[in-house]
Amino acid sequence: MTSYSERTFTSDDGLRLFYRDYGSPEQAAKAVLCIPGLTRNSRDFEDLAEHLIPDFRVLCADLRGRGQSEYASDPQSYNPAVYVRDMTLLLDAAGVEQAIFVGTSLGGLVTTMVVNMIRNRVQAAILNDIGPVVEPSGLQRIASYVGASGDYPTWDAAAAGMREQNLSVFPSFGDADWMRMAKRLCAECEDGTVRPDFDKNIAVPLAAGGDASTVDLWPLFEAFAGIPVLGVRGELSDILSSETFDAMKTRVPGLEQVLVRGVGHAPFLSEPEAVRAIDAFLGKIG
Repeated sequence: MTSYSERTFTSDDGLRLFYRDYGSPEQAAKAVLCIPGLTRNSRDFEDLAEHLIPDFRVLCADLRGRGQSEYASDPQSYNPAVYVRDMTLLLDAAGVEQAIFVGTSLGGLVTTMVVNMIRNRVQAAILNDIGPVVEPSGLQRIASYVGASGDYPTWDAAAAGMREQNLSVFPSFGDADWMRMAKRLCAECEDGTVRPDFDKNIAVPLAAGGDASTVDLWPLFEAFAGIPVLGVRGELSDILSSETFDAMKTRVPGLEQVLVRGVGHAPFLSEPEAVRAIDAFLGKIG
């Protein structure tokens, strides 16, 4: 595994927030900022970061309430507008003026808001299985286990839990894949039990109706016009429909797309077709 530096910065409301820093300003001319999905964290991008080094400096964020970032005392701060401010401070802390944003699911929504609020910080964007229409059925599936996720007695039990929750998303996964997913999404407690590596209160805004399925995001998405964008969709996705994916290319001319076969929400961006598309996309960015 490629080495990385563990770095932190402080949010406006005093939280210590964490990110992995692969590379350094001296090693790479371009910076990539990876923002994970709702229950994922910086470990989600291990494969992508290792692939992009040494041509890029890759920053992988733990959003507040996930991974090694502190949990918020106010659950209502688990919302995209606050995440935008946190990511701005991350870039400032890393000394990065402009980055290529890679956003998985929620991370893609955060990227969309960044483009609308601080466009000059975005050189290009890769949106992983997210678009201006978030399918309610998929959001309900995710919400059903976010707040209810319990601890597991062992890592084997955690891997079995990943399989139970996600078999329809990754139908070709084997035992080793489920264990790797568990290692990315969970953490071991002092007593040896294993817990999902996020604050269960991230579900509070969802339960209060603060979800993206009821908001018209098309005007925000259209702000990507003029910025290089690659859209990634999992073939089995229940969050990003094929109809929305097709419409995205119409609404933002020049948007590039790749379909990742045999997986749902969301691809890990280590799939061969995703890697090829990302390499080709990044190769065009000056």
